[in-house]
Amino acid sequence: MYILFFALTVITMLILQLYGSKKKYIINNYEVVINYIKEMCYEYKIDVPKIKKGNNFSFNPIKNIVYIKKEVSNNLEYFTAALHEAGHYIVYNNNSYFLNKITKATLPILMANRIVVIPAYVTAMLLTALEIFDPTTRVSIILFKKIFMCVFIIASIIRLTVGIYNEVKADYYVLKFLGKRHNEVNIINVKTLMSLALVSQLLNSLTWIFMIIYIYKVLFGVI
Repeated sequence: MYILFFALTVITMLILQLYGSKKKYIINNYEVVINYIKEMCYEYKIDVPKIKKGNNFSFNPIKNIVYIKKEVSNNLEYFTAALHEAGHYIVYNNNSYFLNKITKATLPILMANRIVVIPAYVTAMLLTALEIFDPTTRVSIILFKKIFMCVFIIASIIRLTVGIYNEVKADYYVLKFLGKRHNEVNIINVKTLMSLALVSQLLNSLTWIFMIIYIYKVLFGVI
């Protein structure tokens, strides 16, 4: 099953990149995107975030920093991705947003799952295949069959509920902001790109879920 979701994820990402790069938007320099982010924050009465150039687009909730890809491009994907990360910043810092506290409270679980649990399962799978690791020991059973799996299940539920809803909410803030600037950007193109990105993220999450389930079955025989 995870192979199917992986294939669908790859296909969706290819379509996303092709569509996003094909649609052009007038971006002369990095400051144009920064100004849009500032305007969006002003509109929602949120302090302008600390913005840094990075290797990719992301929002770091721990440092509360929005990272914008340093290689400026005039395609719609660059423009939309930058505003989307700013949308995450607004969601995270909007105290009137009821899921704000839930998002902050569940962040440690999501980070533990991404940084510790998933890599641990993948490593255990490889080491077991090489006959270096024994998943049937008492310590292994406590860690991989109980503790790590509990964290993984909770994190997966959070990702598929709160996480996806946060993605939708971030898109909502961007679309509402751009809706008042329909002469500057094609909203339909932005909506299409955002929909593809959301589907891609959902498929990616499901791919990892089914992959860990498969690894669990291999390690312990049942689930």
